[in-house]
Amino acid sequence: MQARWASSGRAACTAACARSCGVGTPPGRRRDTMIMRITRGKIHPGTWSAFQEAYKATVVAKSVDIDGLRGRWLAQDVHDPEAGYAVSLWESLEEMRAYEQSAFYRL
Repeated sequence: MQARWASSGRAACTAACARSCGVGTPPGRRRDTMIMRITRGKIHPGTWSAFQEAYKATVVAKSVDIDGLRGRWLAQDVHDPEAGYAVSLWESLEEMRAYEQSAFYRL
């Protein structure tokens, strides 16, 4: 995937990916596991700028105090300007799932 990154929607397809950096590493040198959530979606032609601004004003601005959320990014696909990816980084799978059950997420 090639994407053009913007500063931090929800869309059609979600993948939760966990990567433990400690596999095969001695216990004293292991790093914590983090969760990356990637959501892909498509918008109407010519609306990326408006979508990006709305995303920043709502999702990013209101997600400052979400437990376990380390960061958010929004990427536009360079081969399909109506497609994009919302990426979020989480401390744990449990915190990501709690967010997905929250009223904020369901709006």
